[in-house]
Amino acid sequence: GRPAQALMMLEDFPRVMALFEEEKARLPRFQEWCDKRALADFKKDDVKDCAPGTLGAALHDFMVNSGYELDIFYHEIQVVNDLTFYLRQTALTHDIEHIVSGFGPNHGGEVALLNANMHAKVRYFHPELANFFNRVATYLKAKTLMKDGLHYPEAMRLNLEAEFRGAEQGRNWKYPMMLADWRAMTDWQIADIREELGITPVPEEGLWADTNRLSNENDPDWGEPLLEAAE
Repeated sequence: GRPAQALMMLEDFPRVMALFEEEKARLPRFQEWCDKRALADFKKDDVKDCAPGTLGAALHDFMVNSGYELDIFYHEIQVVNDLTFYLRQTALTHDIEHIVSGFGPNHGGEVALLNANMHAKVRYFHPELANFFNRVATYLKAKTLMKDGLHYPEAMRLNLEAEFRGAEQGRNWKYPMMLADWRAMTDWQIADIREELGITPVPEEGLWADTNRLSNENDPDWGEPLLEAAE
């Protein structure tokens, strides 16, 4: 969106690209990810024959049922270097990360996934490059915290739980999920991908599925409290 574009306009890109080079020299996995440039720009036909339980099958199901292909953002970016690959790839992989982390595309899941990513990146990368990777997430986290904390009490309670559970999982990741080669994993069972990447603990199926109504006044169930009370 516009805030993300505005933040990008403020970046010192020569410095960012220098940090890419420094970290590639230090981190072989990051070097390989940059060199391979395995874009996750999946189309439905790419994964239509994947077996049940695999990442490919989950992606096919997502694309068929949502009506979306994965490449919603940054269509205009041509991949010509490491930085443009990063921008294009991370726009493509958001929905894959929802599937693999188990944090669904809902209010709680978005907070948890964002927080998991932030923790994983600061534990892996040089602080300055991690901050660049987390820049838009920092804005989104602050915006959501202010919105929930000032206006939506039930959503704020959820926000704090989701923030904790995201941090708990993200600090167990073996490396940031952005560095996974999803093209090489389409035929893997999701359970095996989670084991490979250290995605644990995995939230229970359907967690927070009905939480958008806590902070979205356009939701048809807006204002209906969640059934559970705080313990």
